[in-house]
Amino acid sequence: MTELHIKEFLTRFSVDELTSEGILREGSLFLSNLSVEPLINWMNTHEVTRLYATEGDWFLTSEGEFQNPYSTEAKSGKVEKLNTLGNVFFRQNPTLNPYYVASPAPETTRHVPETDIEDPSDEARFRLERDLQKALRSNIQQLEAGLKIIDGGSEQSVGTGRIDITAKDSEGCLVVIELKAGRANLAAIGQLLSYMGSEISEQCSAVRGILIASDFDPRLVAAAKAVPNVSLVAYSHQFSFREV
Repeated sequence: MTELHIKEFLTRFSVDELTSEGILREGSLFLSNLSVEPLINWMNTHEVTRLYATEGDWFLTSEGEFQNPYSTEAKSGKVEKLNTLGNVFFRQNPTLNPYYVASPAPETTRHVPETDIEDPSDEARFRLERDLQKALRSNIQQLEAGLKIIDGGSEQSVGTGRIDITAKDSEGCLVVIELKAGRANLAAIGQLLSYMGSEISEQCSAVRGILIASDFDPRLVAAAKAVPNVSLVAYSHQFSFREV
């Protein structure tokens, strides 16, 4: 098994090689949604099984497993299950890409955000999730009376990703809170359950989950009905909360 820091791996090749392979986007030299499959193919060609970046808590394997705590979709899992492949690199270009600072786009070209995801709303969703988390941390009692945040004010890292907010309820039960800007799709409940499962231990067997979004895919709502310890909560644009 060969593991390399992604910067070490990429600097083994020229910019021309990386752009011709589709790993770096021509012109901006970003790692983008179009980079994911070419990079995995390049890893297999050069017998590298895992790329990582400890400073960004990021990794990608030659079999398509990834982790990116900044992803606006699943923060870890299989690439093939992502709706937007750019979530593999979302907000990580400065950490992962050795050519990011060295090659800014010319002033005459369209400005490309550092995330370089095809859907421009992804950057807005990240900002909204950040603002939503900040508002909820300041008003956690509005979500549920008796809730107390226990993560020290920052996202908690677990084996399956990063939990947006970790709390305990009035009965001492651990509560995992996942935030989604906009509508939550079916994959969001799987993400929440993976975080909850990571927190189950001999010392803490009672774990609840709360998924917060502005709206929910009907399939997600149906799935949540089968999981009694999961709640769906909708927020308004003023960040008020009501159970669904």
